[in-house]
Amino acid sequence: MEISITHQCQTFLFSILLGASLSLLFDVFRLLRLILPEQEWRIAIEDVAYCLLCAILTLYFALEWEQGRLRSYLLLGELLGWILCHFTLGELFYTVEKYVVIRMKKIFRWFWKQILQPIYKLLHGIWSFIAEIGKFVKKICKKLSLQLKFFLKRRGLLL
Repeated sequence: MEISITHQCQTFLFSILLGASLSLLFDVFRLLRLILPEQEWRIAIEDVAYCLLCAILTLYFALEWEQGRLRSYLLLGELLGWILCHFTLGELFYTVEKYVVIRMKKIFRWFWKQILQPIYKLLHGIWSFIAEIGKFVKKICKKLSLQLKFFLKRRGLLL
């Protein structure tokens, strides 16, 4: 079965779009790295998940457009699209993402210091006070139970 040149050109252009979308997917993972604290195991899991998603999407694309045949121009188009998007739109998105995440962290820190931390300290103080009262009541109950125990033993009222 012969493949026409127009079909090959269409596949190449769509593979460029696929590569660009895979680059944007990579930016989502980069955003997660900005938001969450760096941990080696989490980064490794993200990398494996990204590679698996790329492999699955490439396989699906090859099955859909090339009847399962993996052509070199398909992979070249993906690579070209990924590189073009990553170094143009990807850098722009990453800069904006970084700016937004830094601002959101500052807003959250301010919110924590001005609103949540005083409430937390107040509730912690109330809880500590209640815990001290509970210790005091427990101490009194223990003394009373010992006194009642001895009182009942002396009087012999239990039996």
